[in-house]
Amino acid sequence: MKNANKMILTIAGMAAVGLATQVNAHADSYQIKSGDTLSSIAQAHNTTVAALANLNAIDAANVIVAGTNIQIDGPASSTSASVYTVQAGDTLSKIASANNTDVSSLASLNNISDSNLIYVGEELKLHATTTVTPTVASSVAITPASTNTTTNVNTTSVAPVATTQTNTNTNVATTTTATTSATSGSTYAQFMAAGGTQALWDSIVMPESGGNPSATNGQYHGLGQTNQSWGSGSVANQTSGLVNYAVSRYGSIDNAISFRQANGWW
Repeated sequence: MKNANKMILTIAGMAAVGLATQVNAHADSYQIKSGDTLSSIAQAHNTTVAALANLNAIDAANVIVAGTNIQIDGPASSTSASVYTVQAGDTLSKIASANNTDVSSLASLNNISDSNLIYVGEELKLHATTTVTPTVASSVAITPASTNTTTNVNTTSVAPVATTQTNTNTNVATTTTATTSATSGSTYAQFMAAGGTQALWDSIVMPESGGNPSATNGQYHGLGQTNQSWGSGSVANQTSGLVNYAVSRYGSIDNAISFRQANGWW
């Protein structure tokens, strides 16, 4: 054509000439330049070809016209999101592309064995979750073997016991202090009474929440740090939910523990 501003461009094989210096990634609209493709424009504005085509009523997504303005409605998906709910028509590949990740990462993160099989309404983790700072008791009670003027103790794990003798000066250095209590009212005692196991407590509850049933990071909550409805209930309710979740999702508590230890989440 004589008018270069009316040149019809096809997506396949066209290079985005000088696009990086010409595009304002936060603009509401963009004027198509010679050498642009819909794909290169979408990439520069952190959106997708489909989103641009739908927003601008472009019937043929492989044809754009230089000199015309198209609307840019921002990113196709927020990469800061940690969970995505599957919509009708979604594929794992489409979700991965929209969230700056890949199919294998999503499949591994969500324990998906068949990448072609996802369900509408299913919640998928997009990125690894942050670690919740556990609430750990800091007090230590030690029964000394005898009365010494100075006692130096370096221990890896110290269980709370009653002190029957008094030292003049006691210096204690601990690496980890036990957070469970033998009293019937403790979270640990309630957890065990409700059907929890020592392995589940040590390998999932403590790493996830530090044994705090009220722990939350805004997205995940409770002893097991999940987004399930039972995760914010009583200790007994959370314990039952944790056991059922481990068995239904992983086949057994041991399998759930193995997955948590291998991946740092469950």
